[in-house]
Amino acid sequence: MEVTIHHVETHLSKLIELAEHGEEIVIARAGQAVVKMVAVPARPKRKLIGSAEGEIRVFDDSNVPEKSKDIAGSLNGSLPDDKH
Repeated sequence: MEVTIHHVETHLSKLIELAEHGEEIVIARAGQAVVKMVAVPARPKRKLIGSAEGEIRVFDDSNVPEKSKDIAGSLNGSLPDDKH
């Protein structure tokens, strides 16, 4: 949408609302486009600590001492002992 500076002076609030809804407003002086008004993109919301609540499951046997040793060994680069 192209408007004159006079139109902007009298309808700024409405033009801002239109821009917020995706309309591109071009402001012209003496028939020449001089300014483009567009909405500022919304900033993404930051995830808060604990925002994954309910998405992570911990199984009952994850804190068993034997499992803890196996997990620690895996993290340190060694494999757990074979128990046949």
